[in-house]
Amino acid sequence: MSVLTVDLHRPPHTPDAPSRPWADGSGTLPAHHTPPTAPAPAATVPKELVHRHNPAEVLLSGWERRSEDSFGLTARWPAHHPFFADVNGCHDPMLAAETIRQAGSLLLHAEYEVPFGHHFVMRNLSLSTWEGALAVQTLPGVIELDVTCHDVKRRGKAVLSMYYEAVLRRDGQAVGHGGASVSCVTPAAYRRLRAPQLDGAGPQPPMTAPVAPHDVGRRSPADVVLSYVMLDGAADRMLRARGYRLVRVHQRMRRPLAGPLPAPRWPEGVTVRPCDGTPEELRRVHACAEEA
Repeated sequence: MSVLTVDLHRPPHTPDAPSRPWADGSGTLPAHHTPPTAPAPAATVPKELVHRHNPAEVLLSGWERRSEDSFGLTARWPAHHPFFADVNGCHDPMLAAETIRQAGSLLLHAEYEVPFGHHFVMRNLSLSTWEGALAVQTLPGVIELDVTCHDVKRRGKAVLSMYYEAVLRRDGQAVGHGGASVSCVTPAAYRRLRAPQLDGAGPQPPMTAPVAPHDVGRRSPADVVLSYVMLDGAADRMLRARGYRLVRVHQRMRRPLAGPLPAPRWPEGVTVRPCDGTPEELRRVHACAEEA
């Protein structure tokens, strides 16, 4: 893979550059909007390009096209993020994942001219990071992204799907690598696919207390979106109506460690011995786990 650098001071798009899609989906900017040209280093791209409601959640600050399907982008990682809290003095790797997600959204709108209002369905998001390179700095960190798009499928001029990969660098050092497959869904098609959920049809799950923040890597209860729901009654009907099927049940067992552990009582006919690590033994262990 060739090592590419991003020119942070590139000139704005020239007047004869291809028009960018905007809120009306026509590919032409309405008069009350300014074109999304290269912003100053401290600014961010318009929130509509990355599907965020809050401008404070926008991480990307600029982009440029290098070749037909190769791009350079810049992002700014805040020293302290309200949701992606640092972990042991390092940025949450999910901040890198969100940066990659925003990169795909921006390029589909700004460079591949997917109209606003379309939905992006992401699959197979992958991410690798190097923890030592994610150390939080006092000032917001400038991240450079080298993004390459592959297997771009079109119907006429409309982009249907693509796969893209990104290399993230800070101060010239690689801090992460990832990619994702994205499908572009028209508003009408998305409505058909998600009609029951969008309309609130069907049984609704009971409102239960959220799980503890530390169980899901969060600090504030306001950031927790998961709760324990037993598969009975309304919750069971709600999940089954959405195509979920019960495959297996995992029990959560705890044993207090305040005192000595009692001797285990094995069922009749069961003996316990260490696994010797041979392929045959490992296959037996795997078969027992699958049967359980």
